[in-house]
Amino acid sequence: MKVPRRKVNAEIPTASMADIAFLLIIFFMLTAAFAAIKGINFGLPPEDPNLIVNVRPEEALYIRVLGPSDYRLNDQPIRIEDLGPAIKARIEQNKNTPVIIDTEPEAPFEAMIAAFDEAKLAGASRISLPTAMDRQRWRILSGR
Repeated sequence: MKVPRRKVNAEIPTASMADIAFLLIIFFMLTAAFAAIKGINFGLPPEDPNLIVNVRPEEALYIRVLGPSDYRLNDQPIRIEDLGPAIKARIEQNKNTPVIIDTEPEAPFEAMIAAFDEAKLAGASRISLPTAMDRQRWRILSGR
């Protein structure tokens, strides 16, 4: 008697391969470390008492940036258009005149950059952005 042979197809079952691949993709997505790019790393240097530069208030130009169009030059209100010529007049008298740009935390960044640009265009070479300790010391020295 002849026994019928069962014919087996030579095939690899691939139905579970898609499931495994999908699970691997999810695993790698969840365990990957993504770099968080926050933009330009900009900040003031740390306060170092050894790096204190003594500047007398009457020698420096003290610019306060209070808001988008609210500037003070030595406590006098000034427009941004007039800031450059005022700095330039003082720089022409003494080219080593320090320019201190003090920006309030609520003021927009663009306002500080506008004051900085005006100082650079006027020819100022000694521009500083005070730290909190510098700001406090300056206000005590100048009586502001």
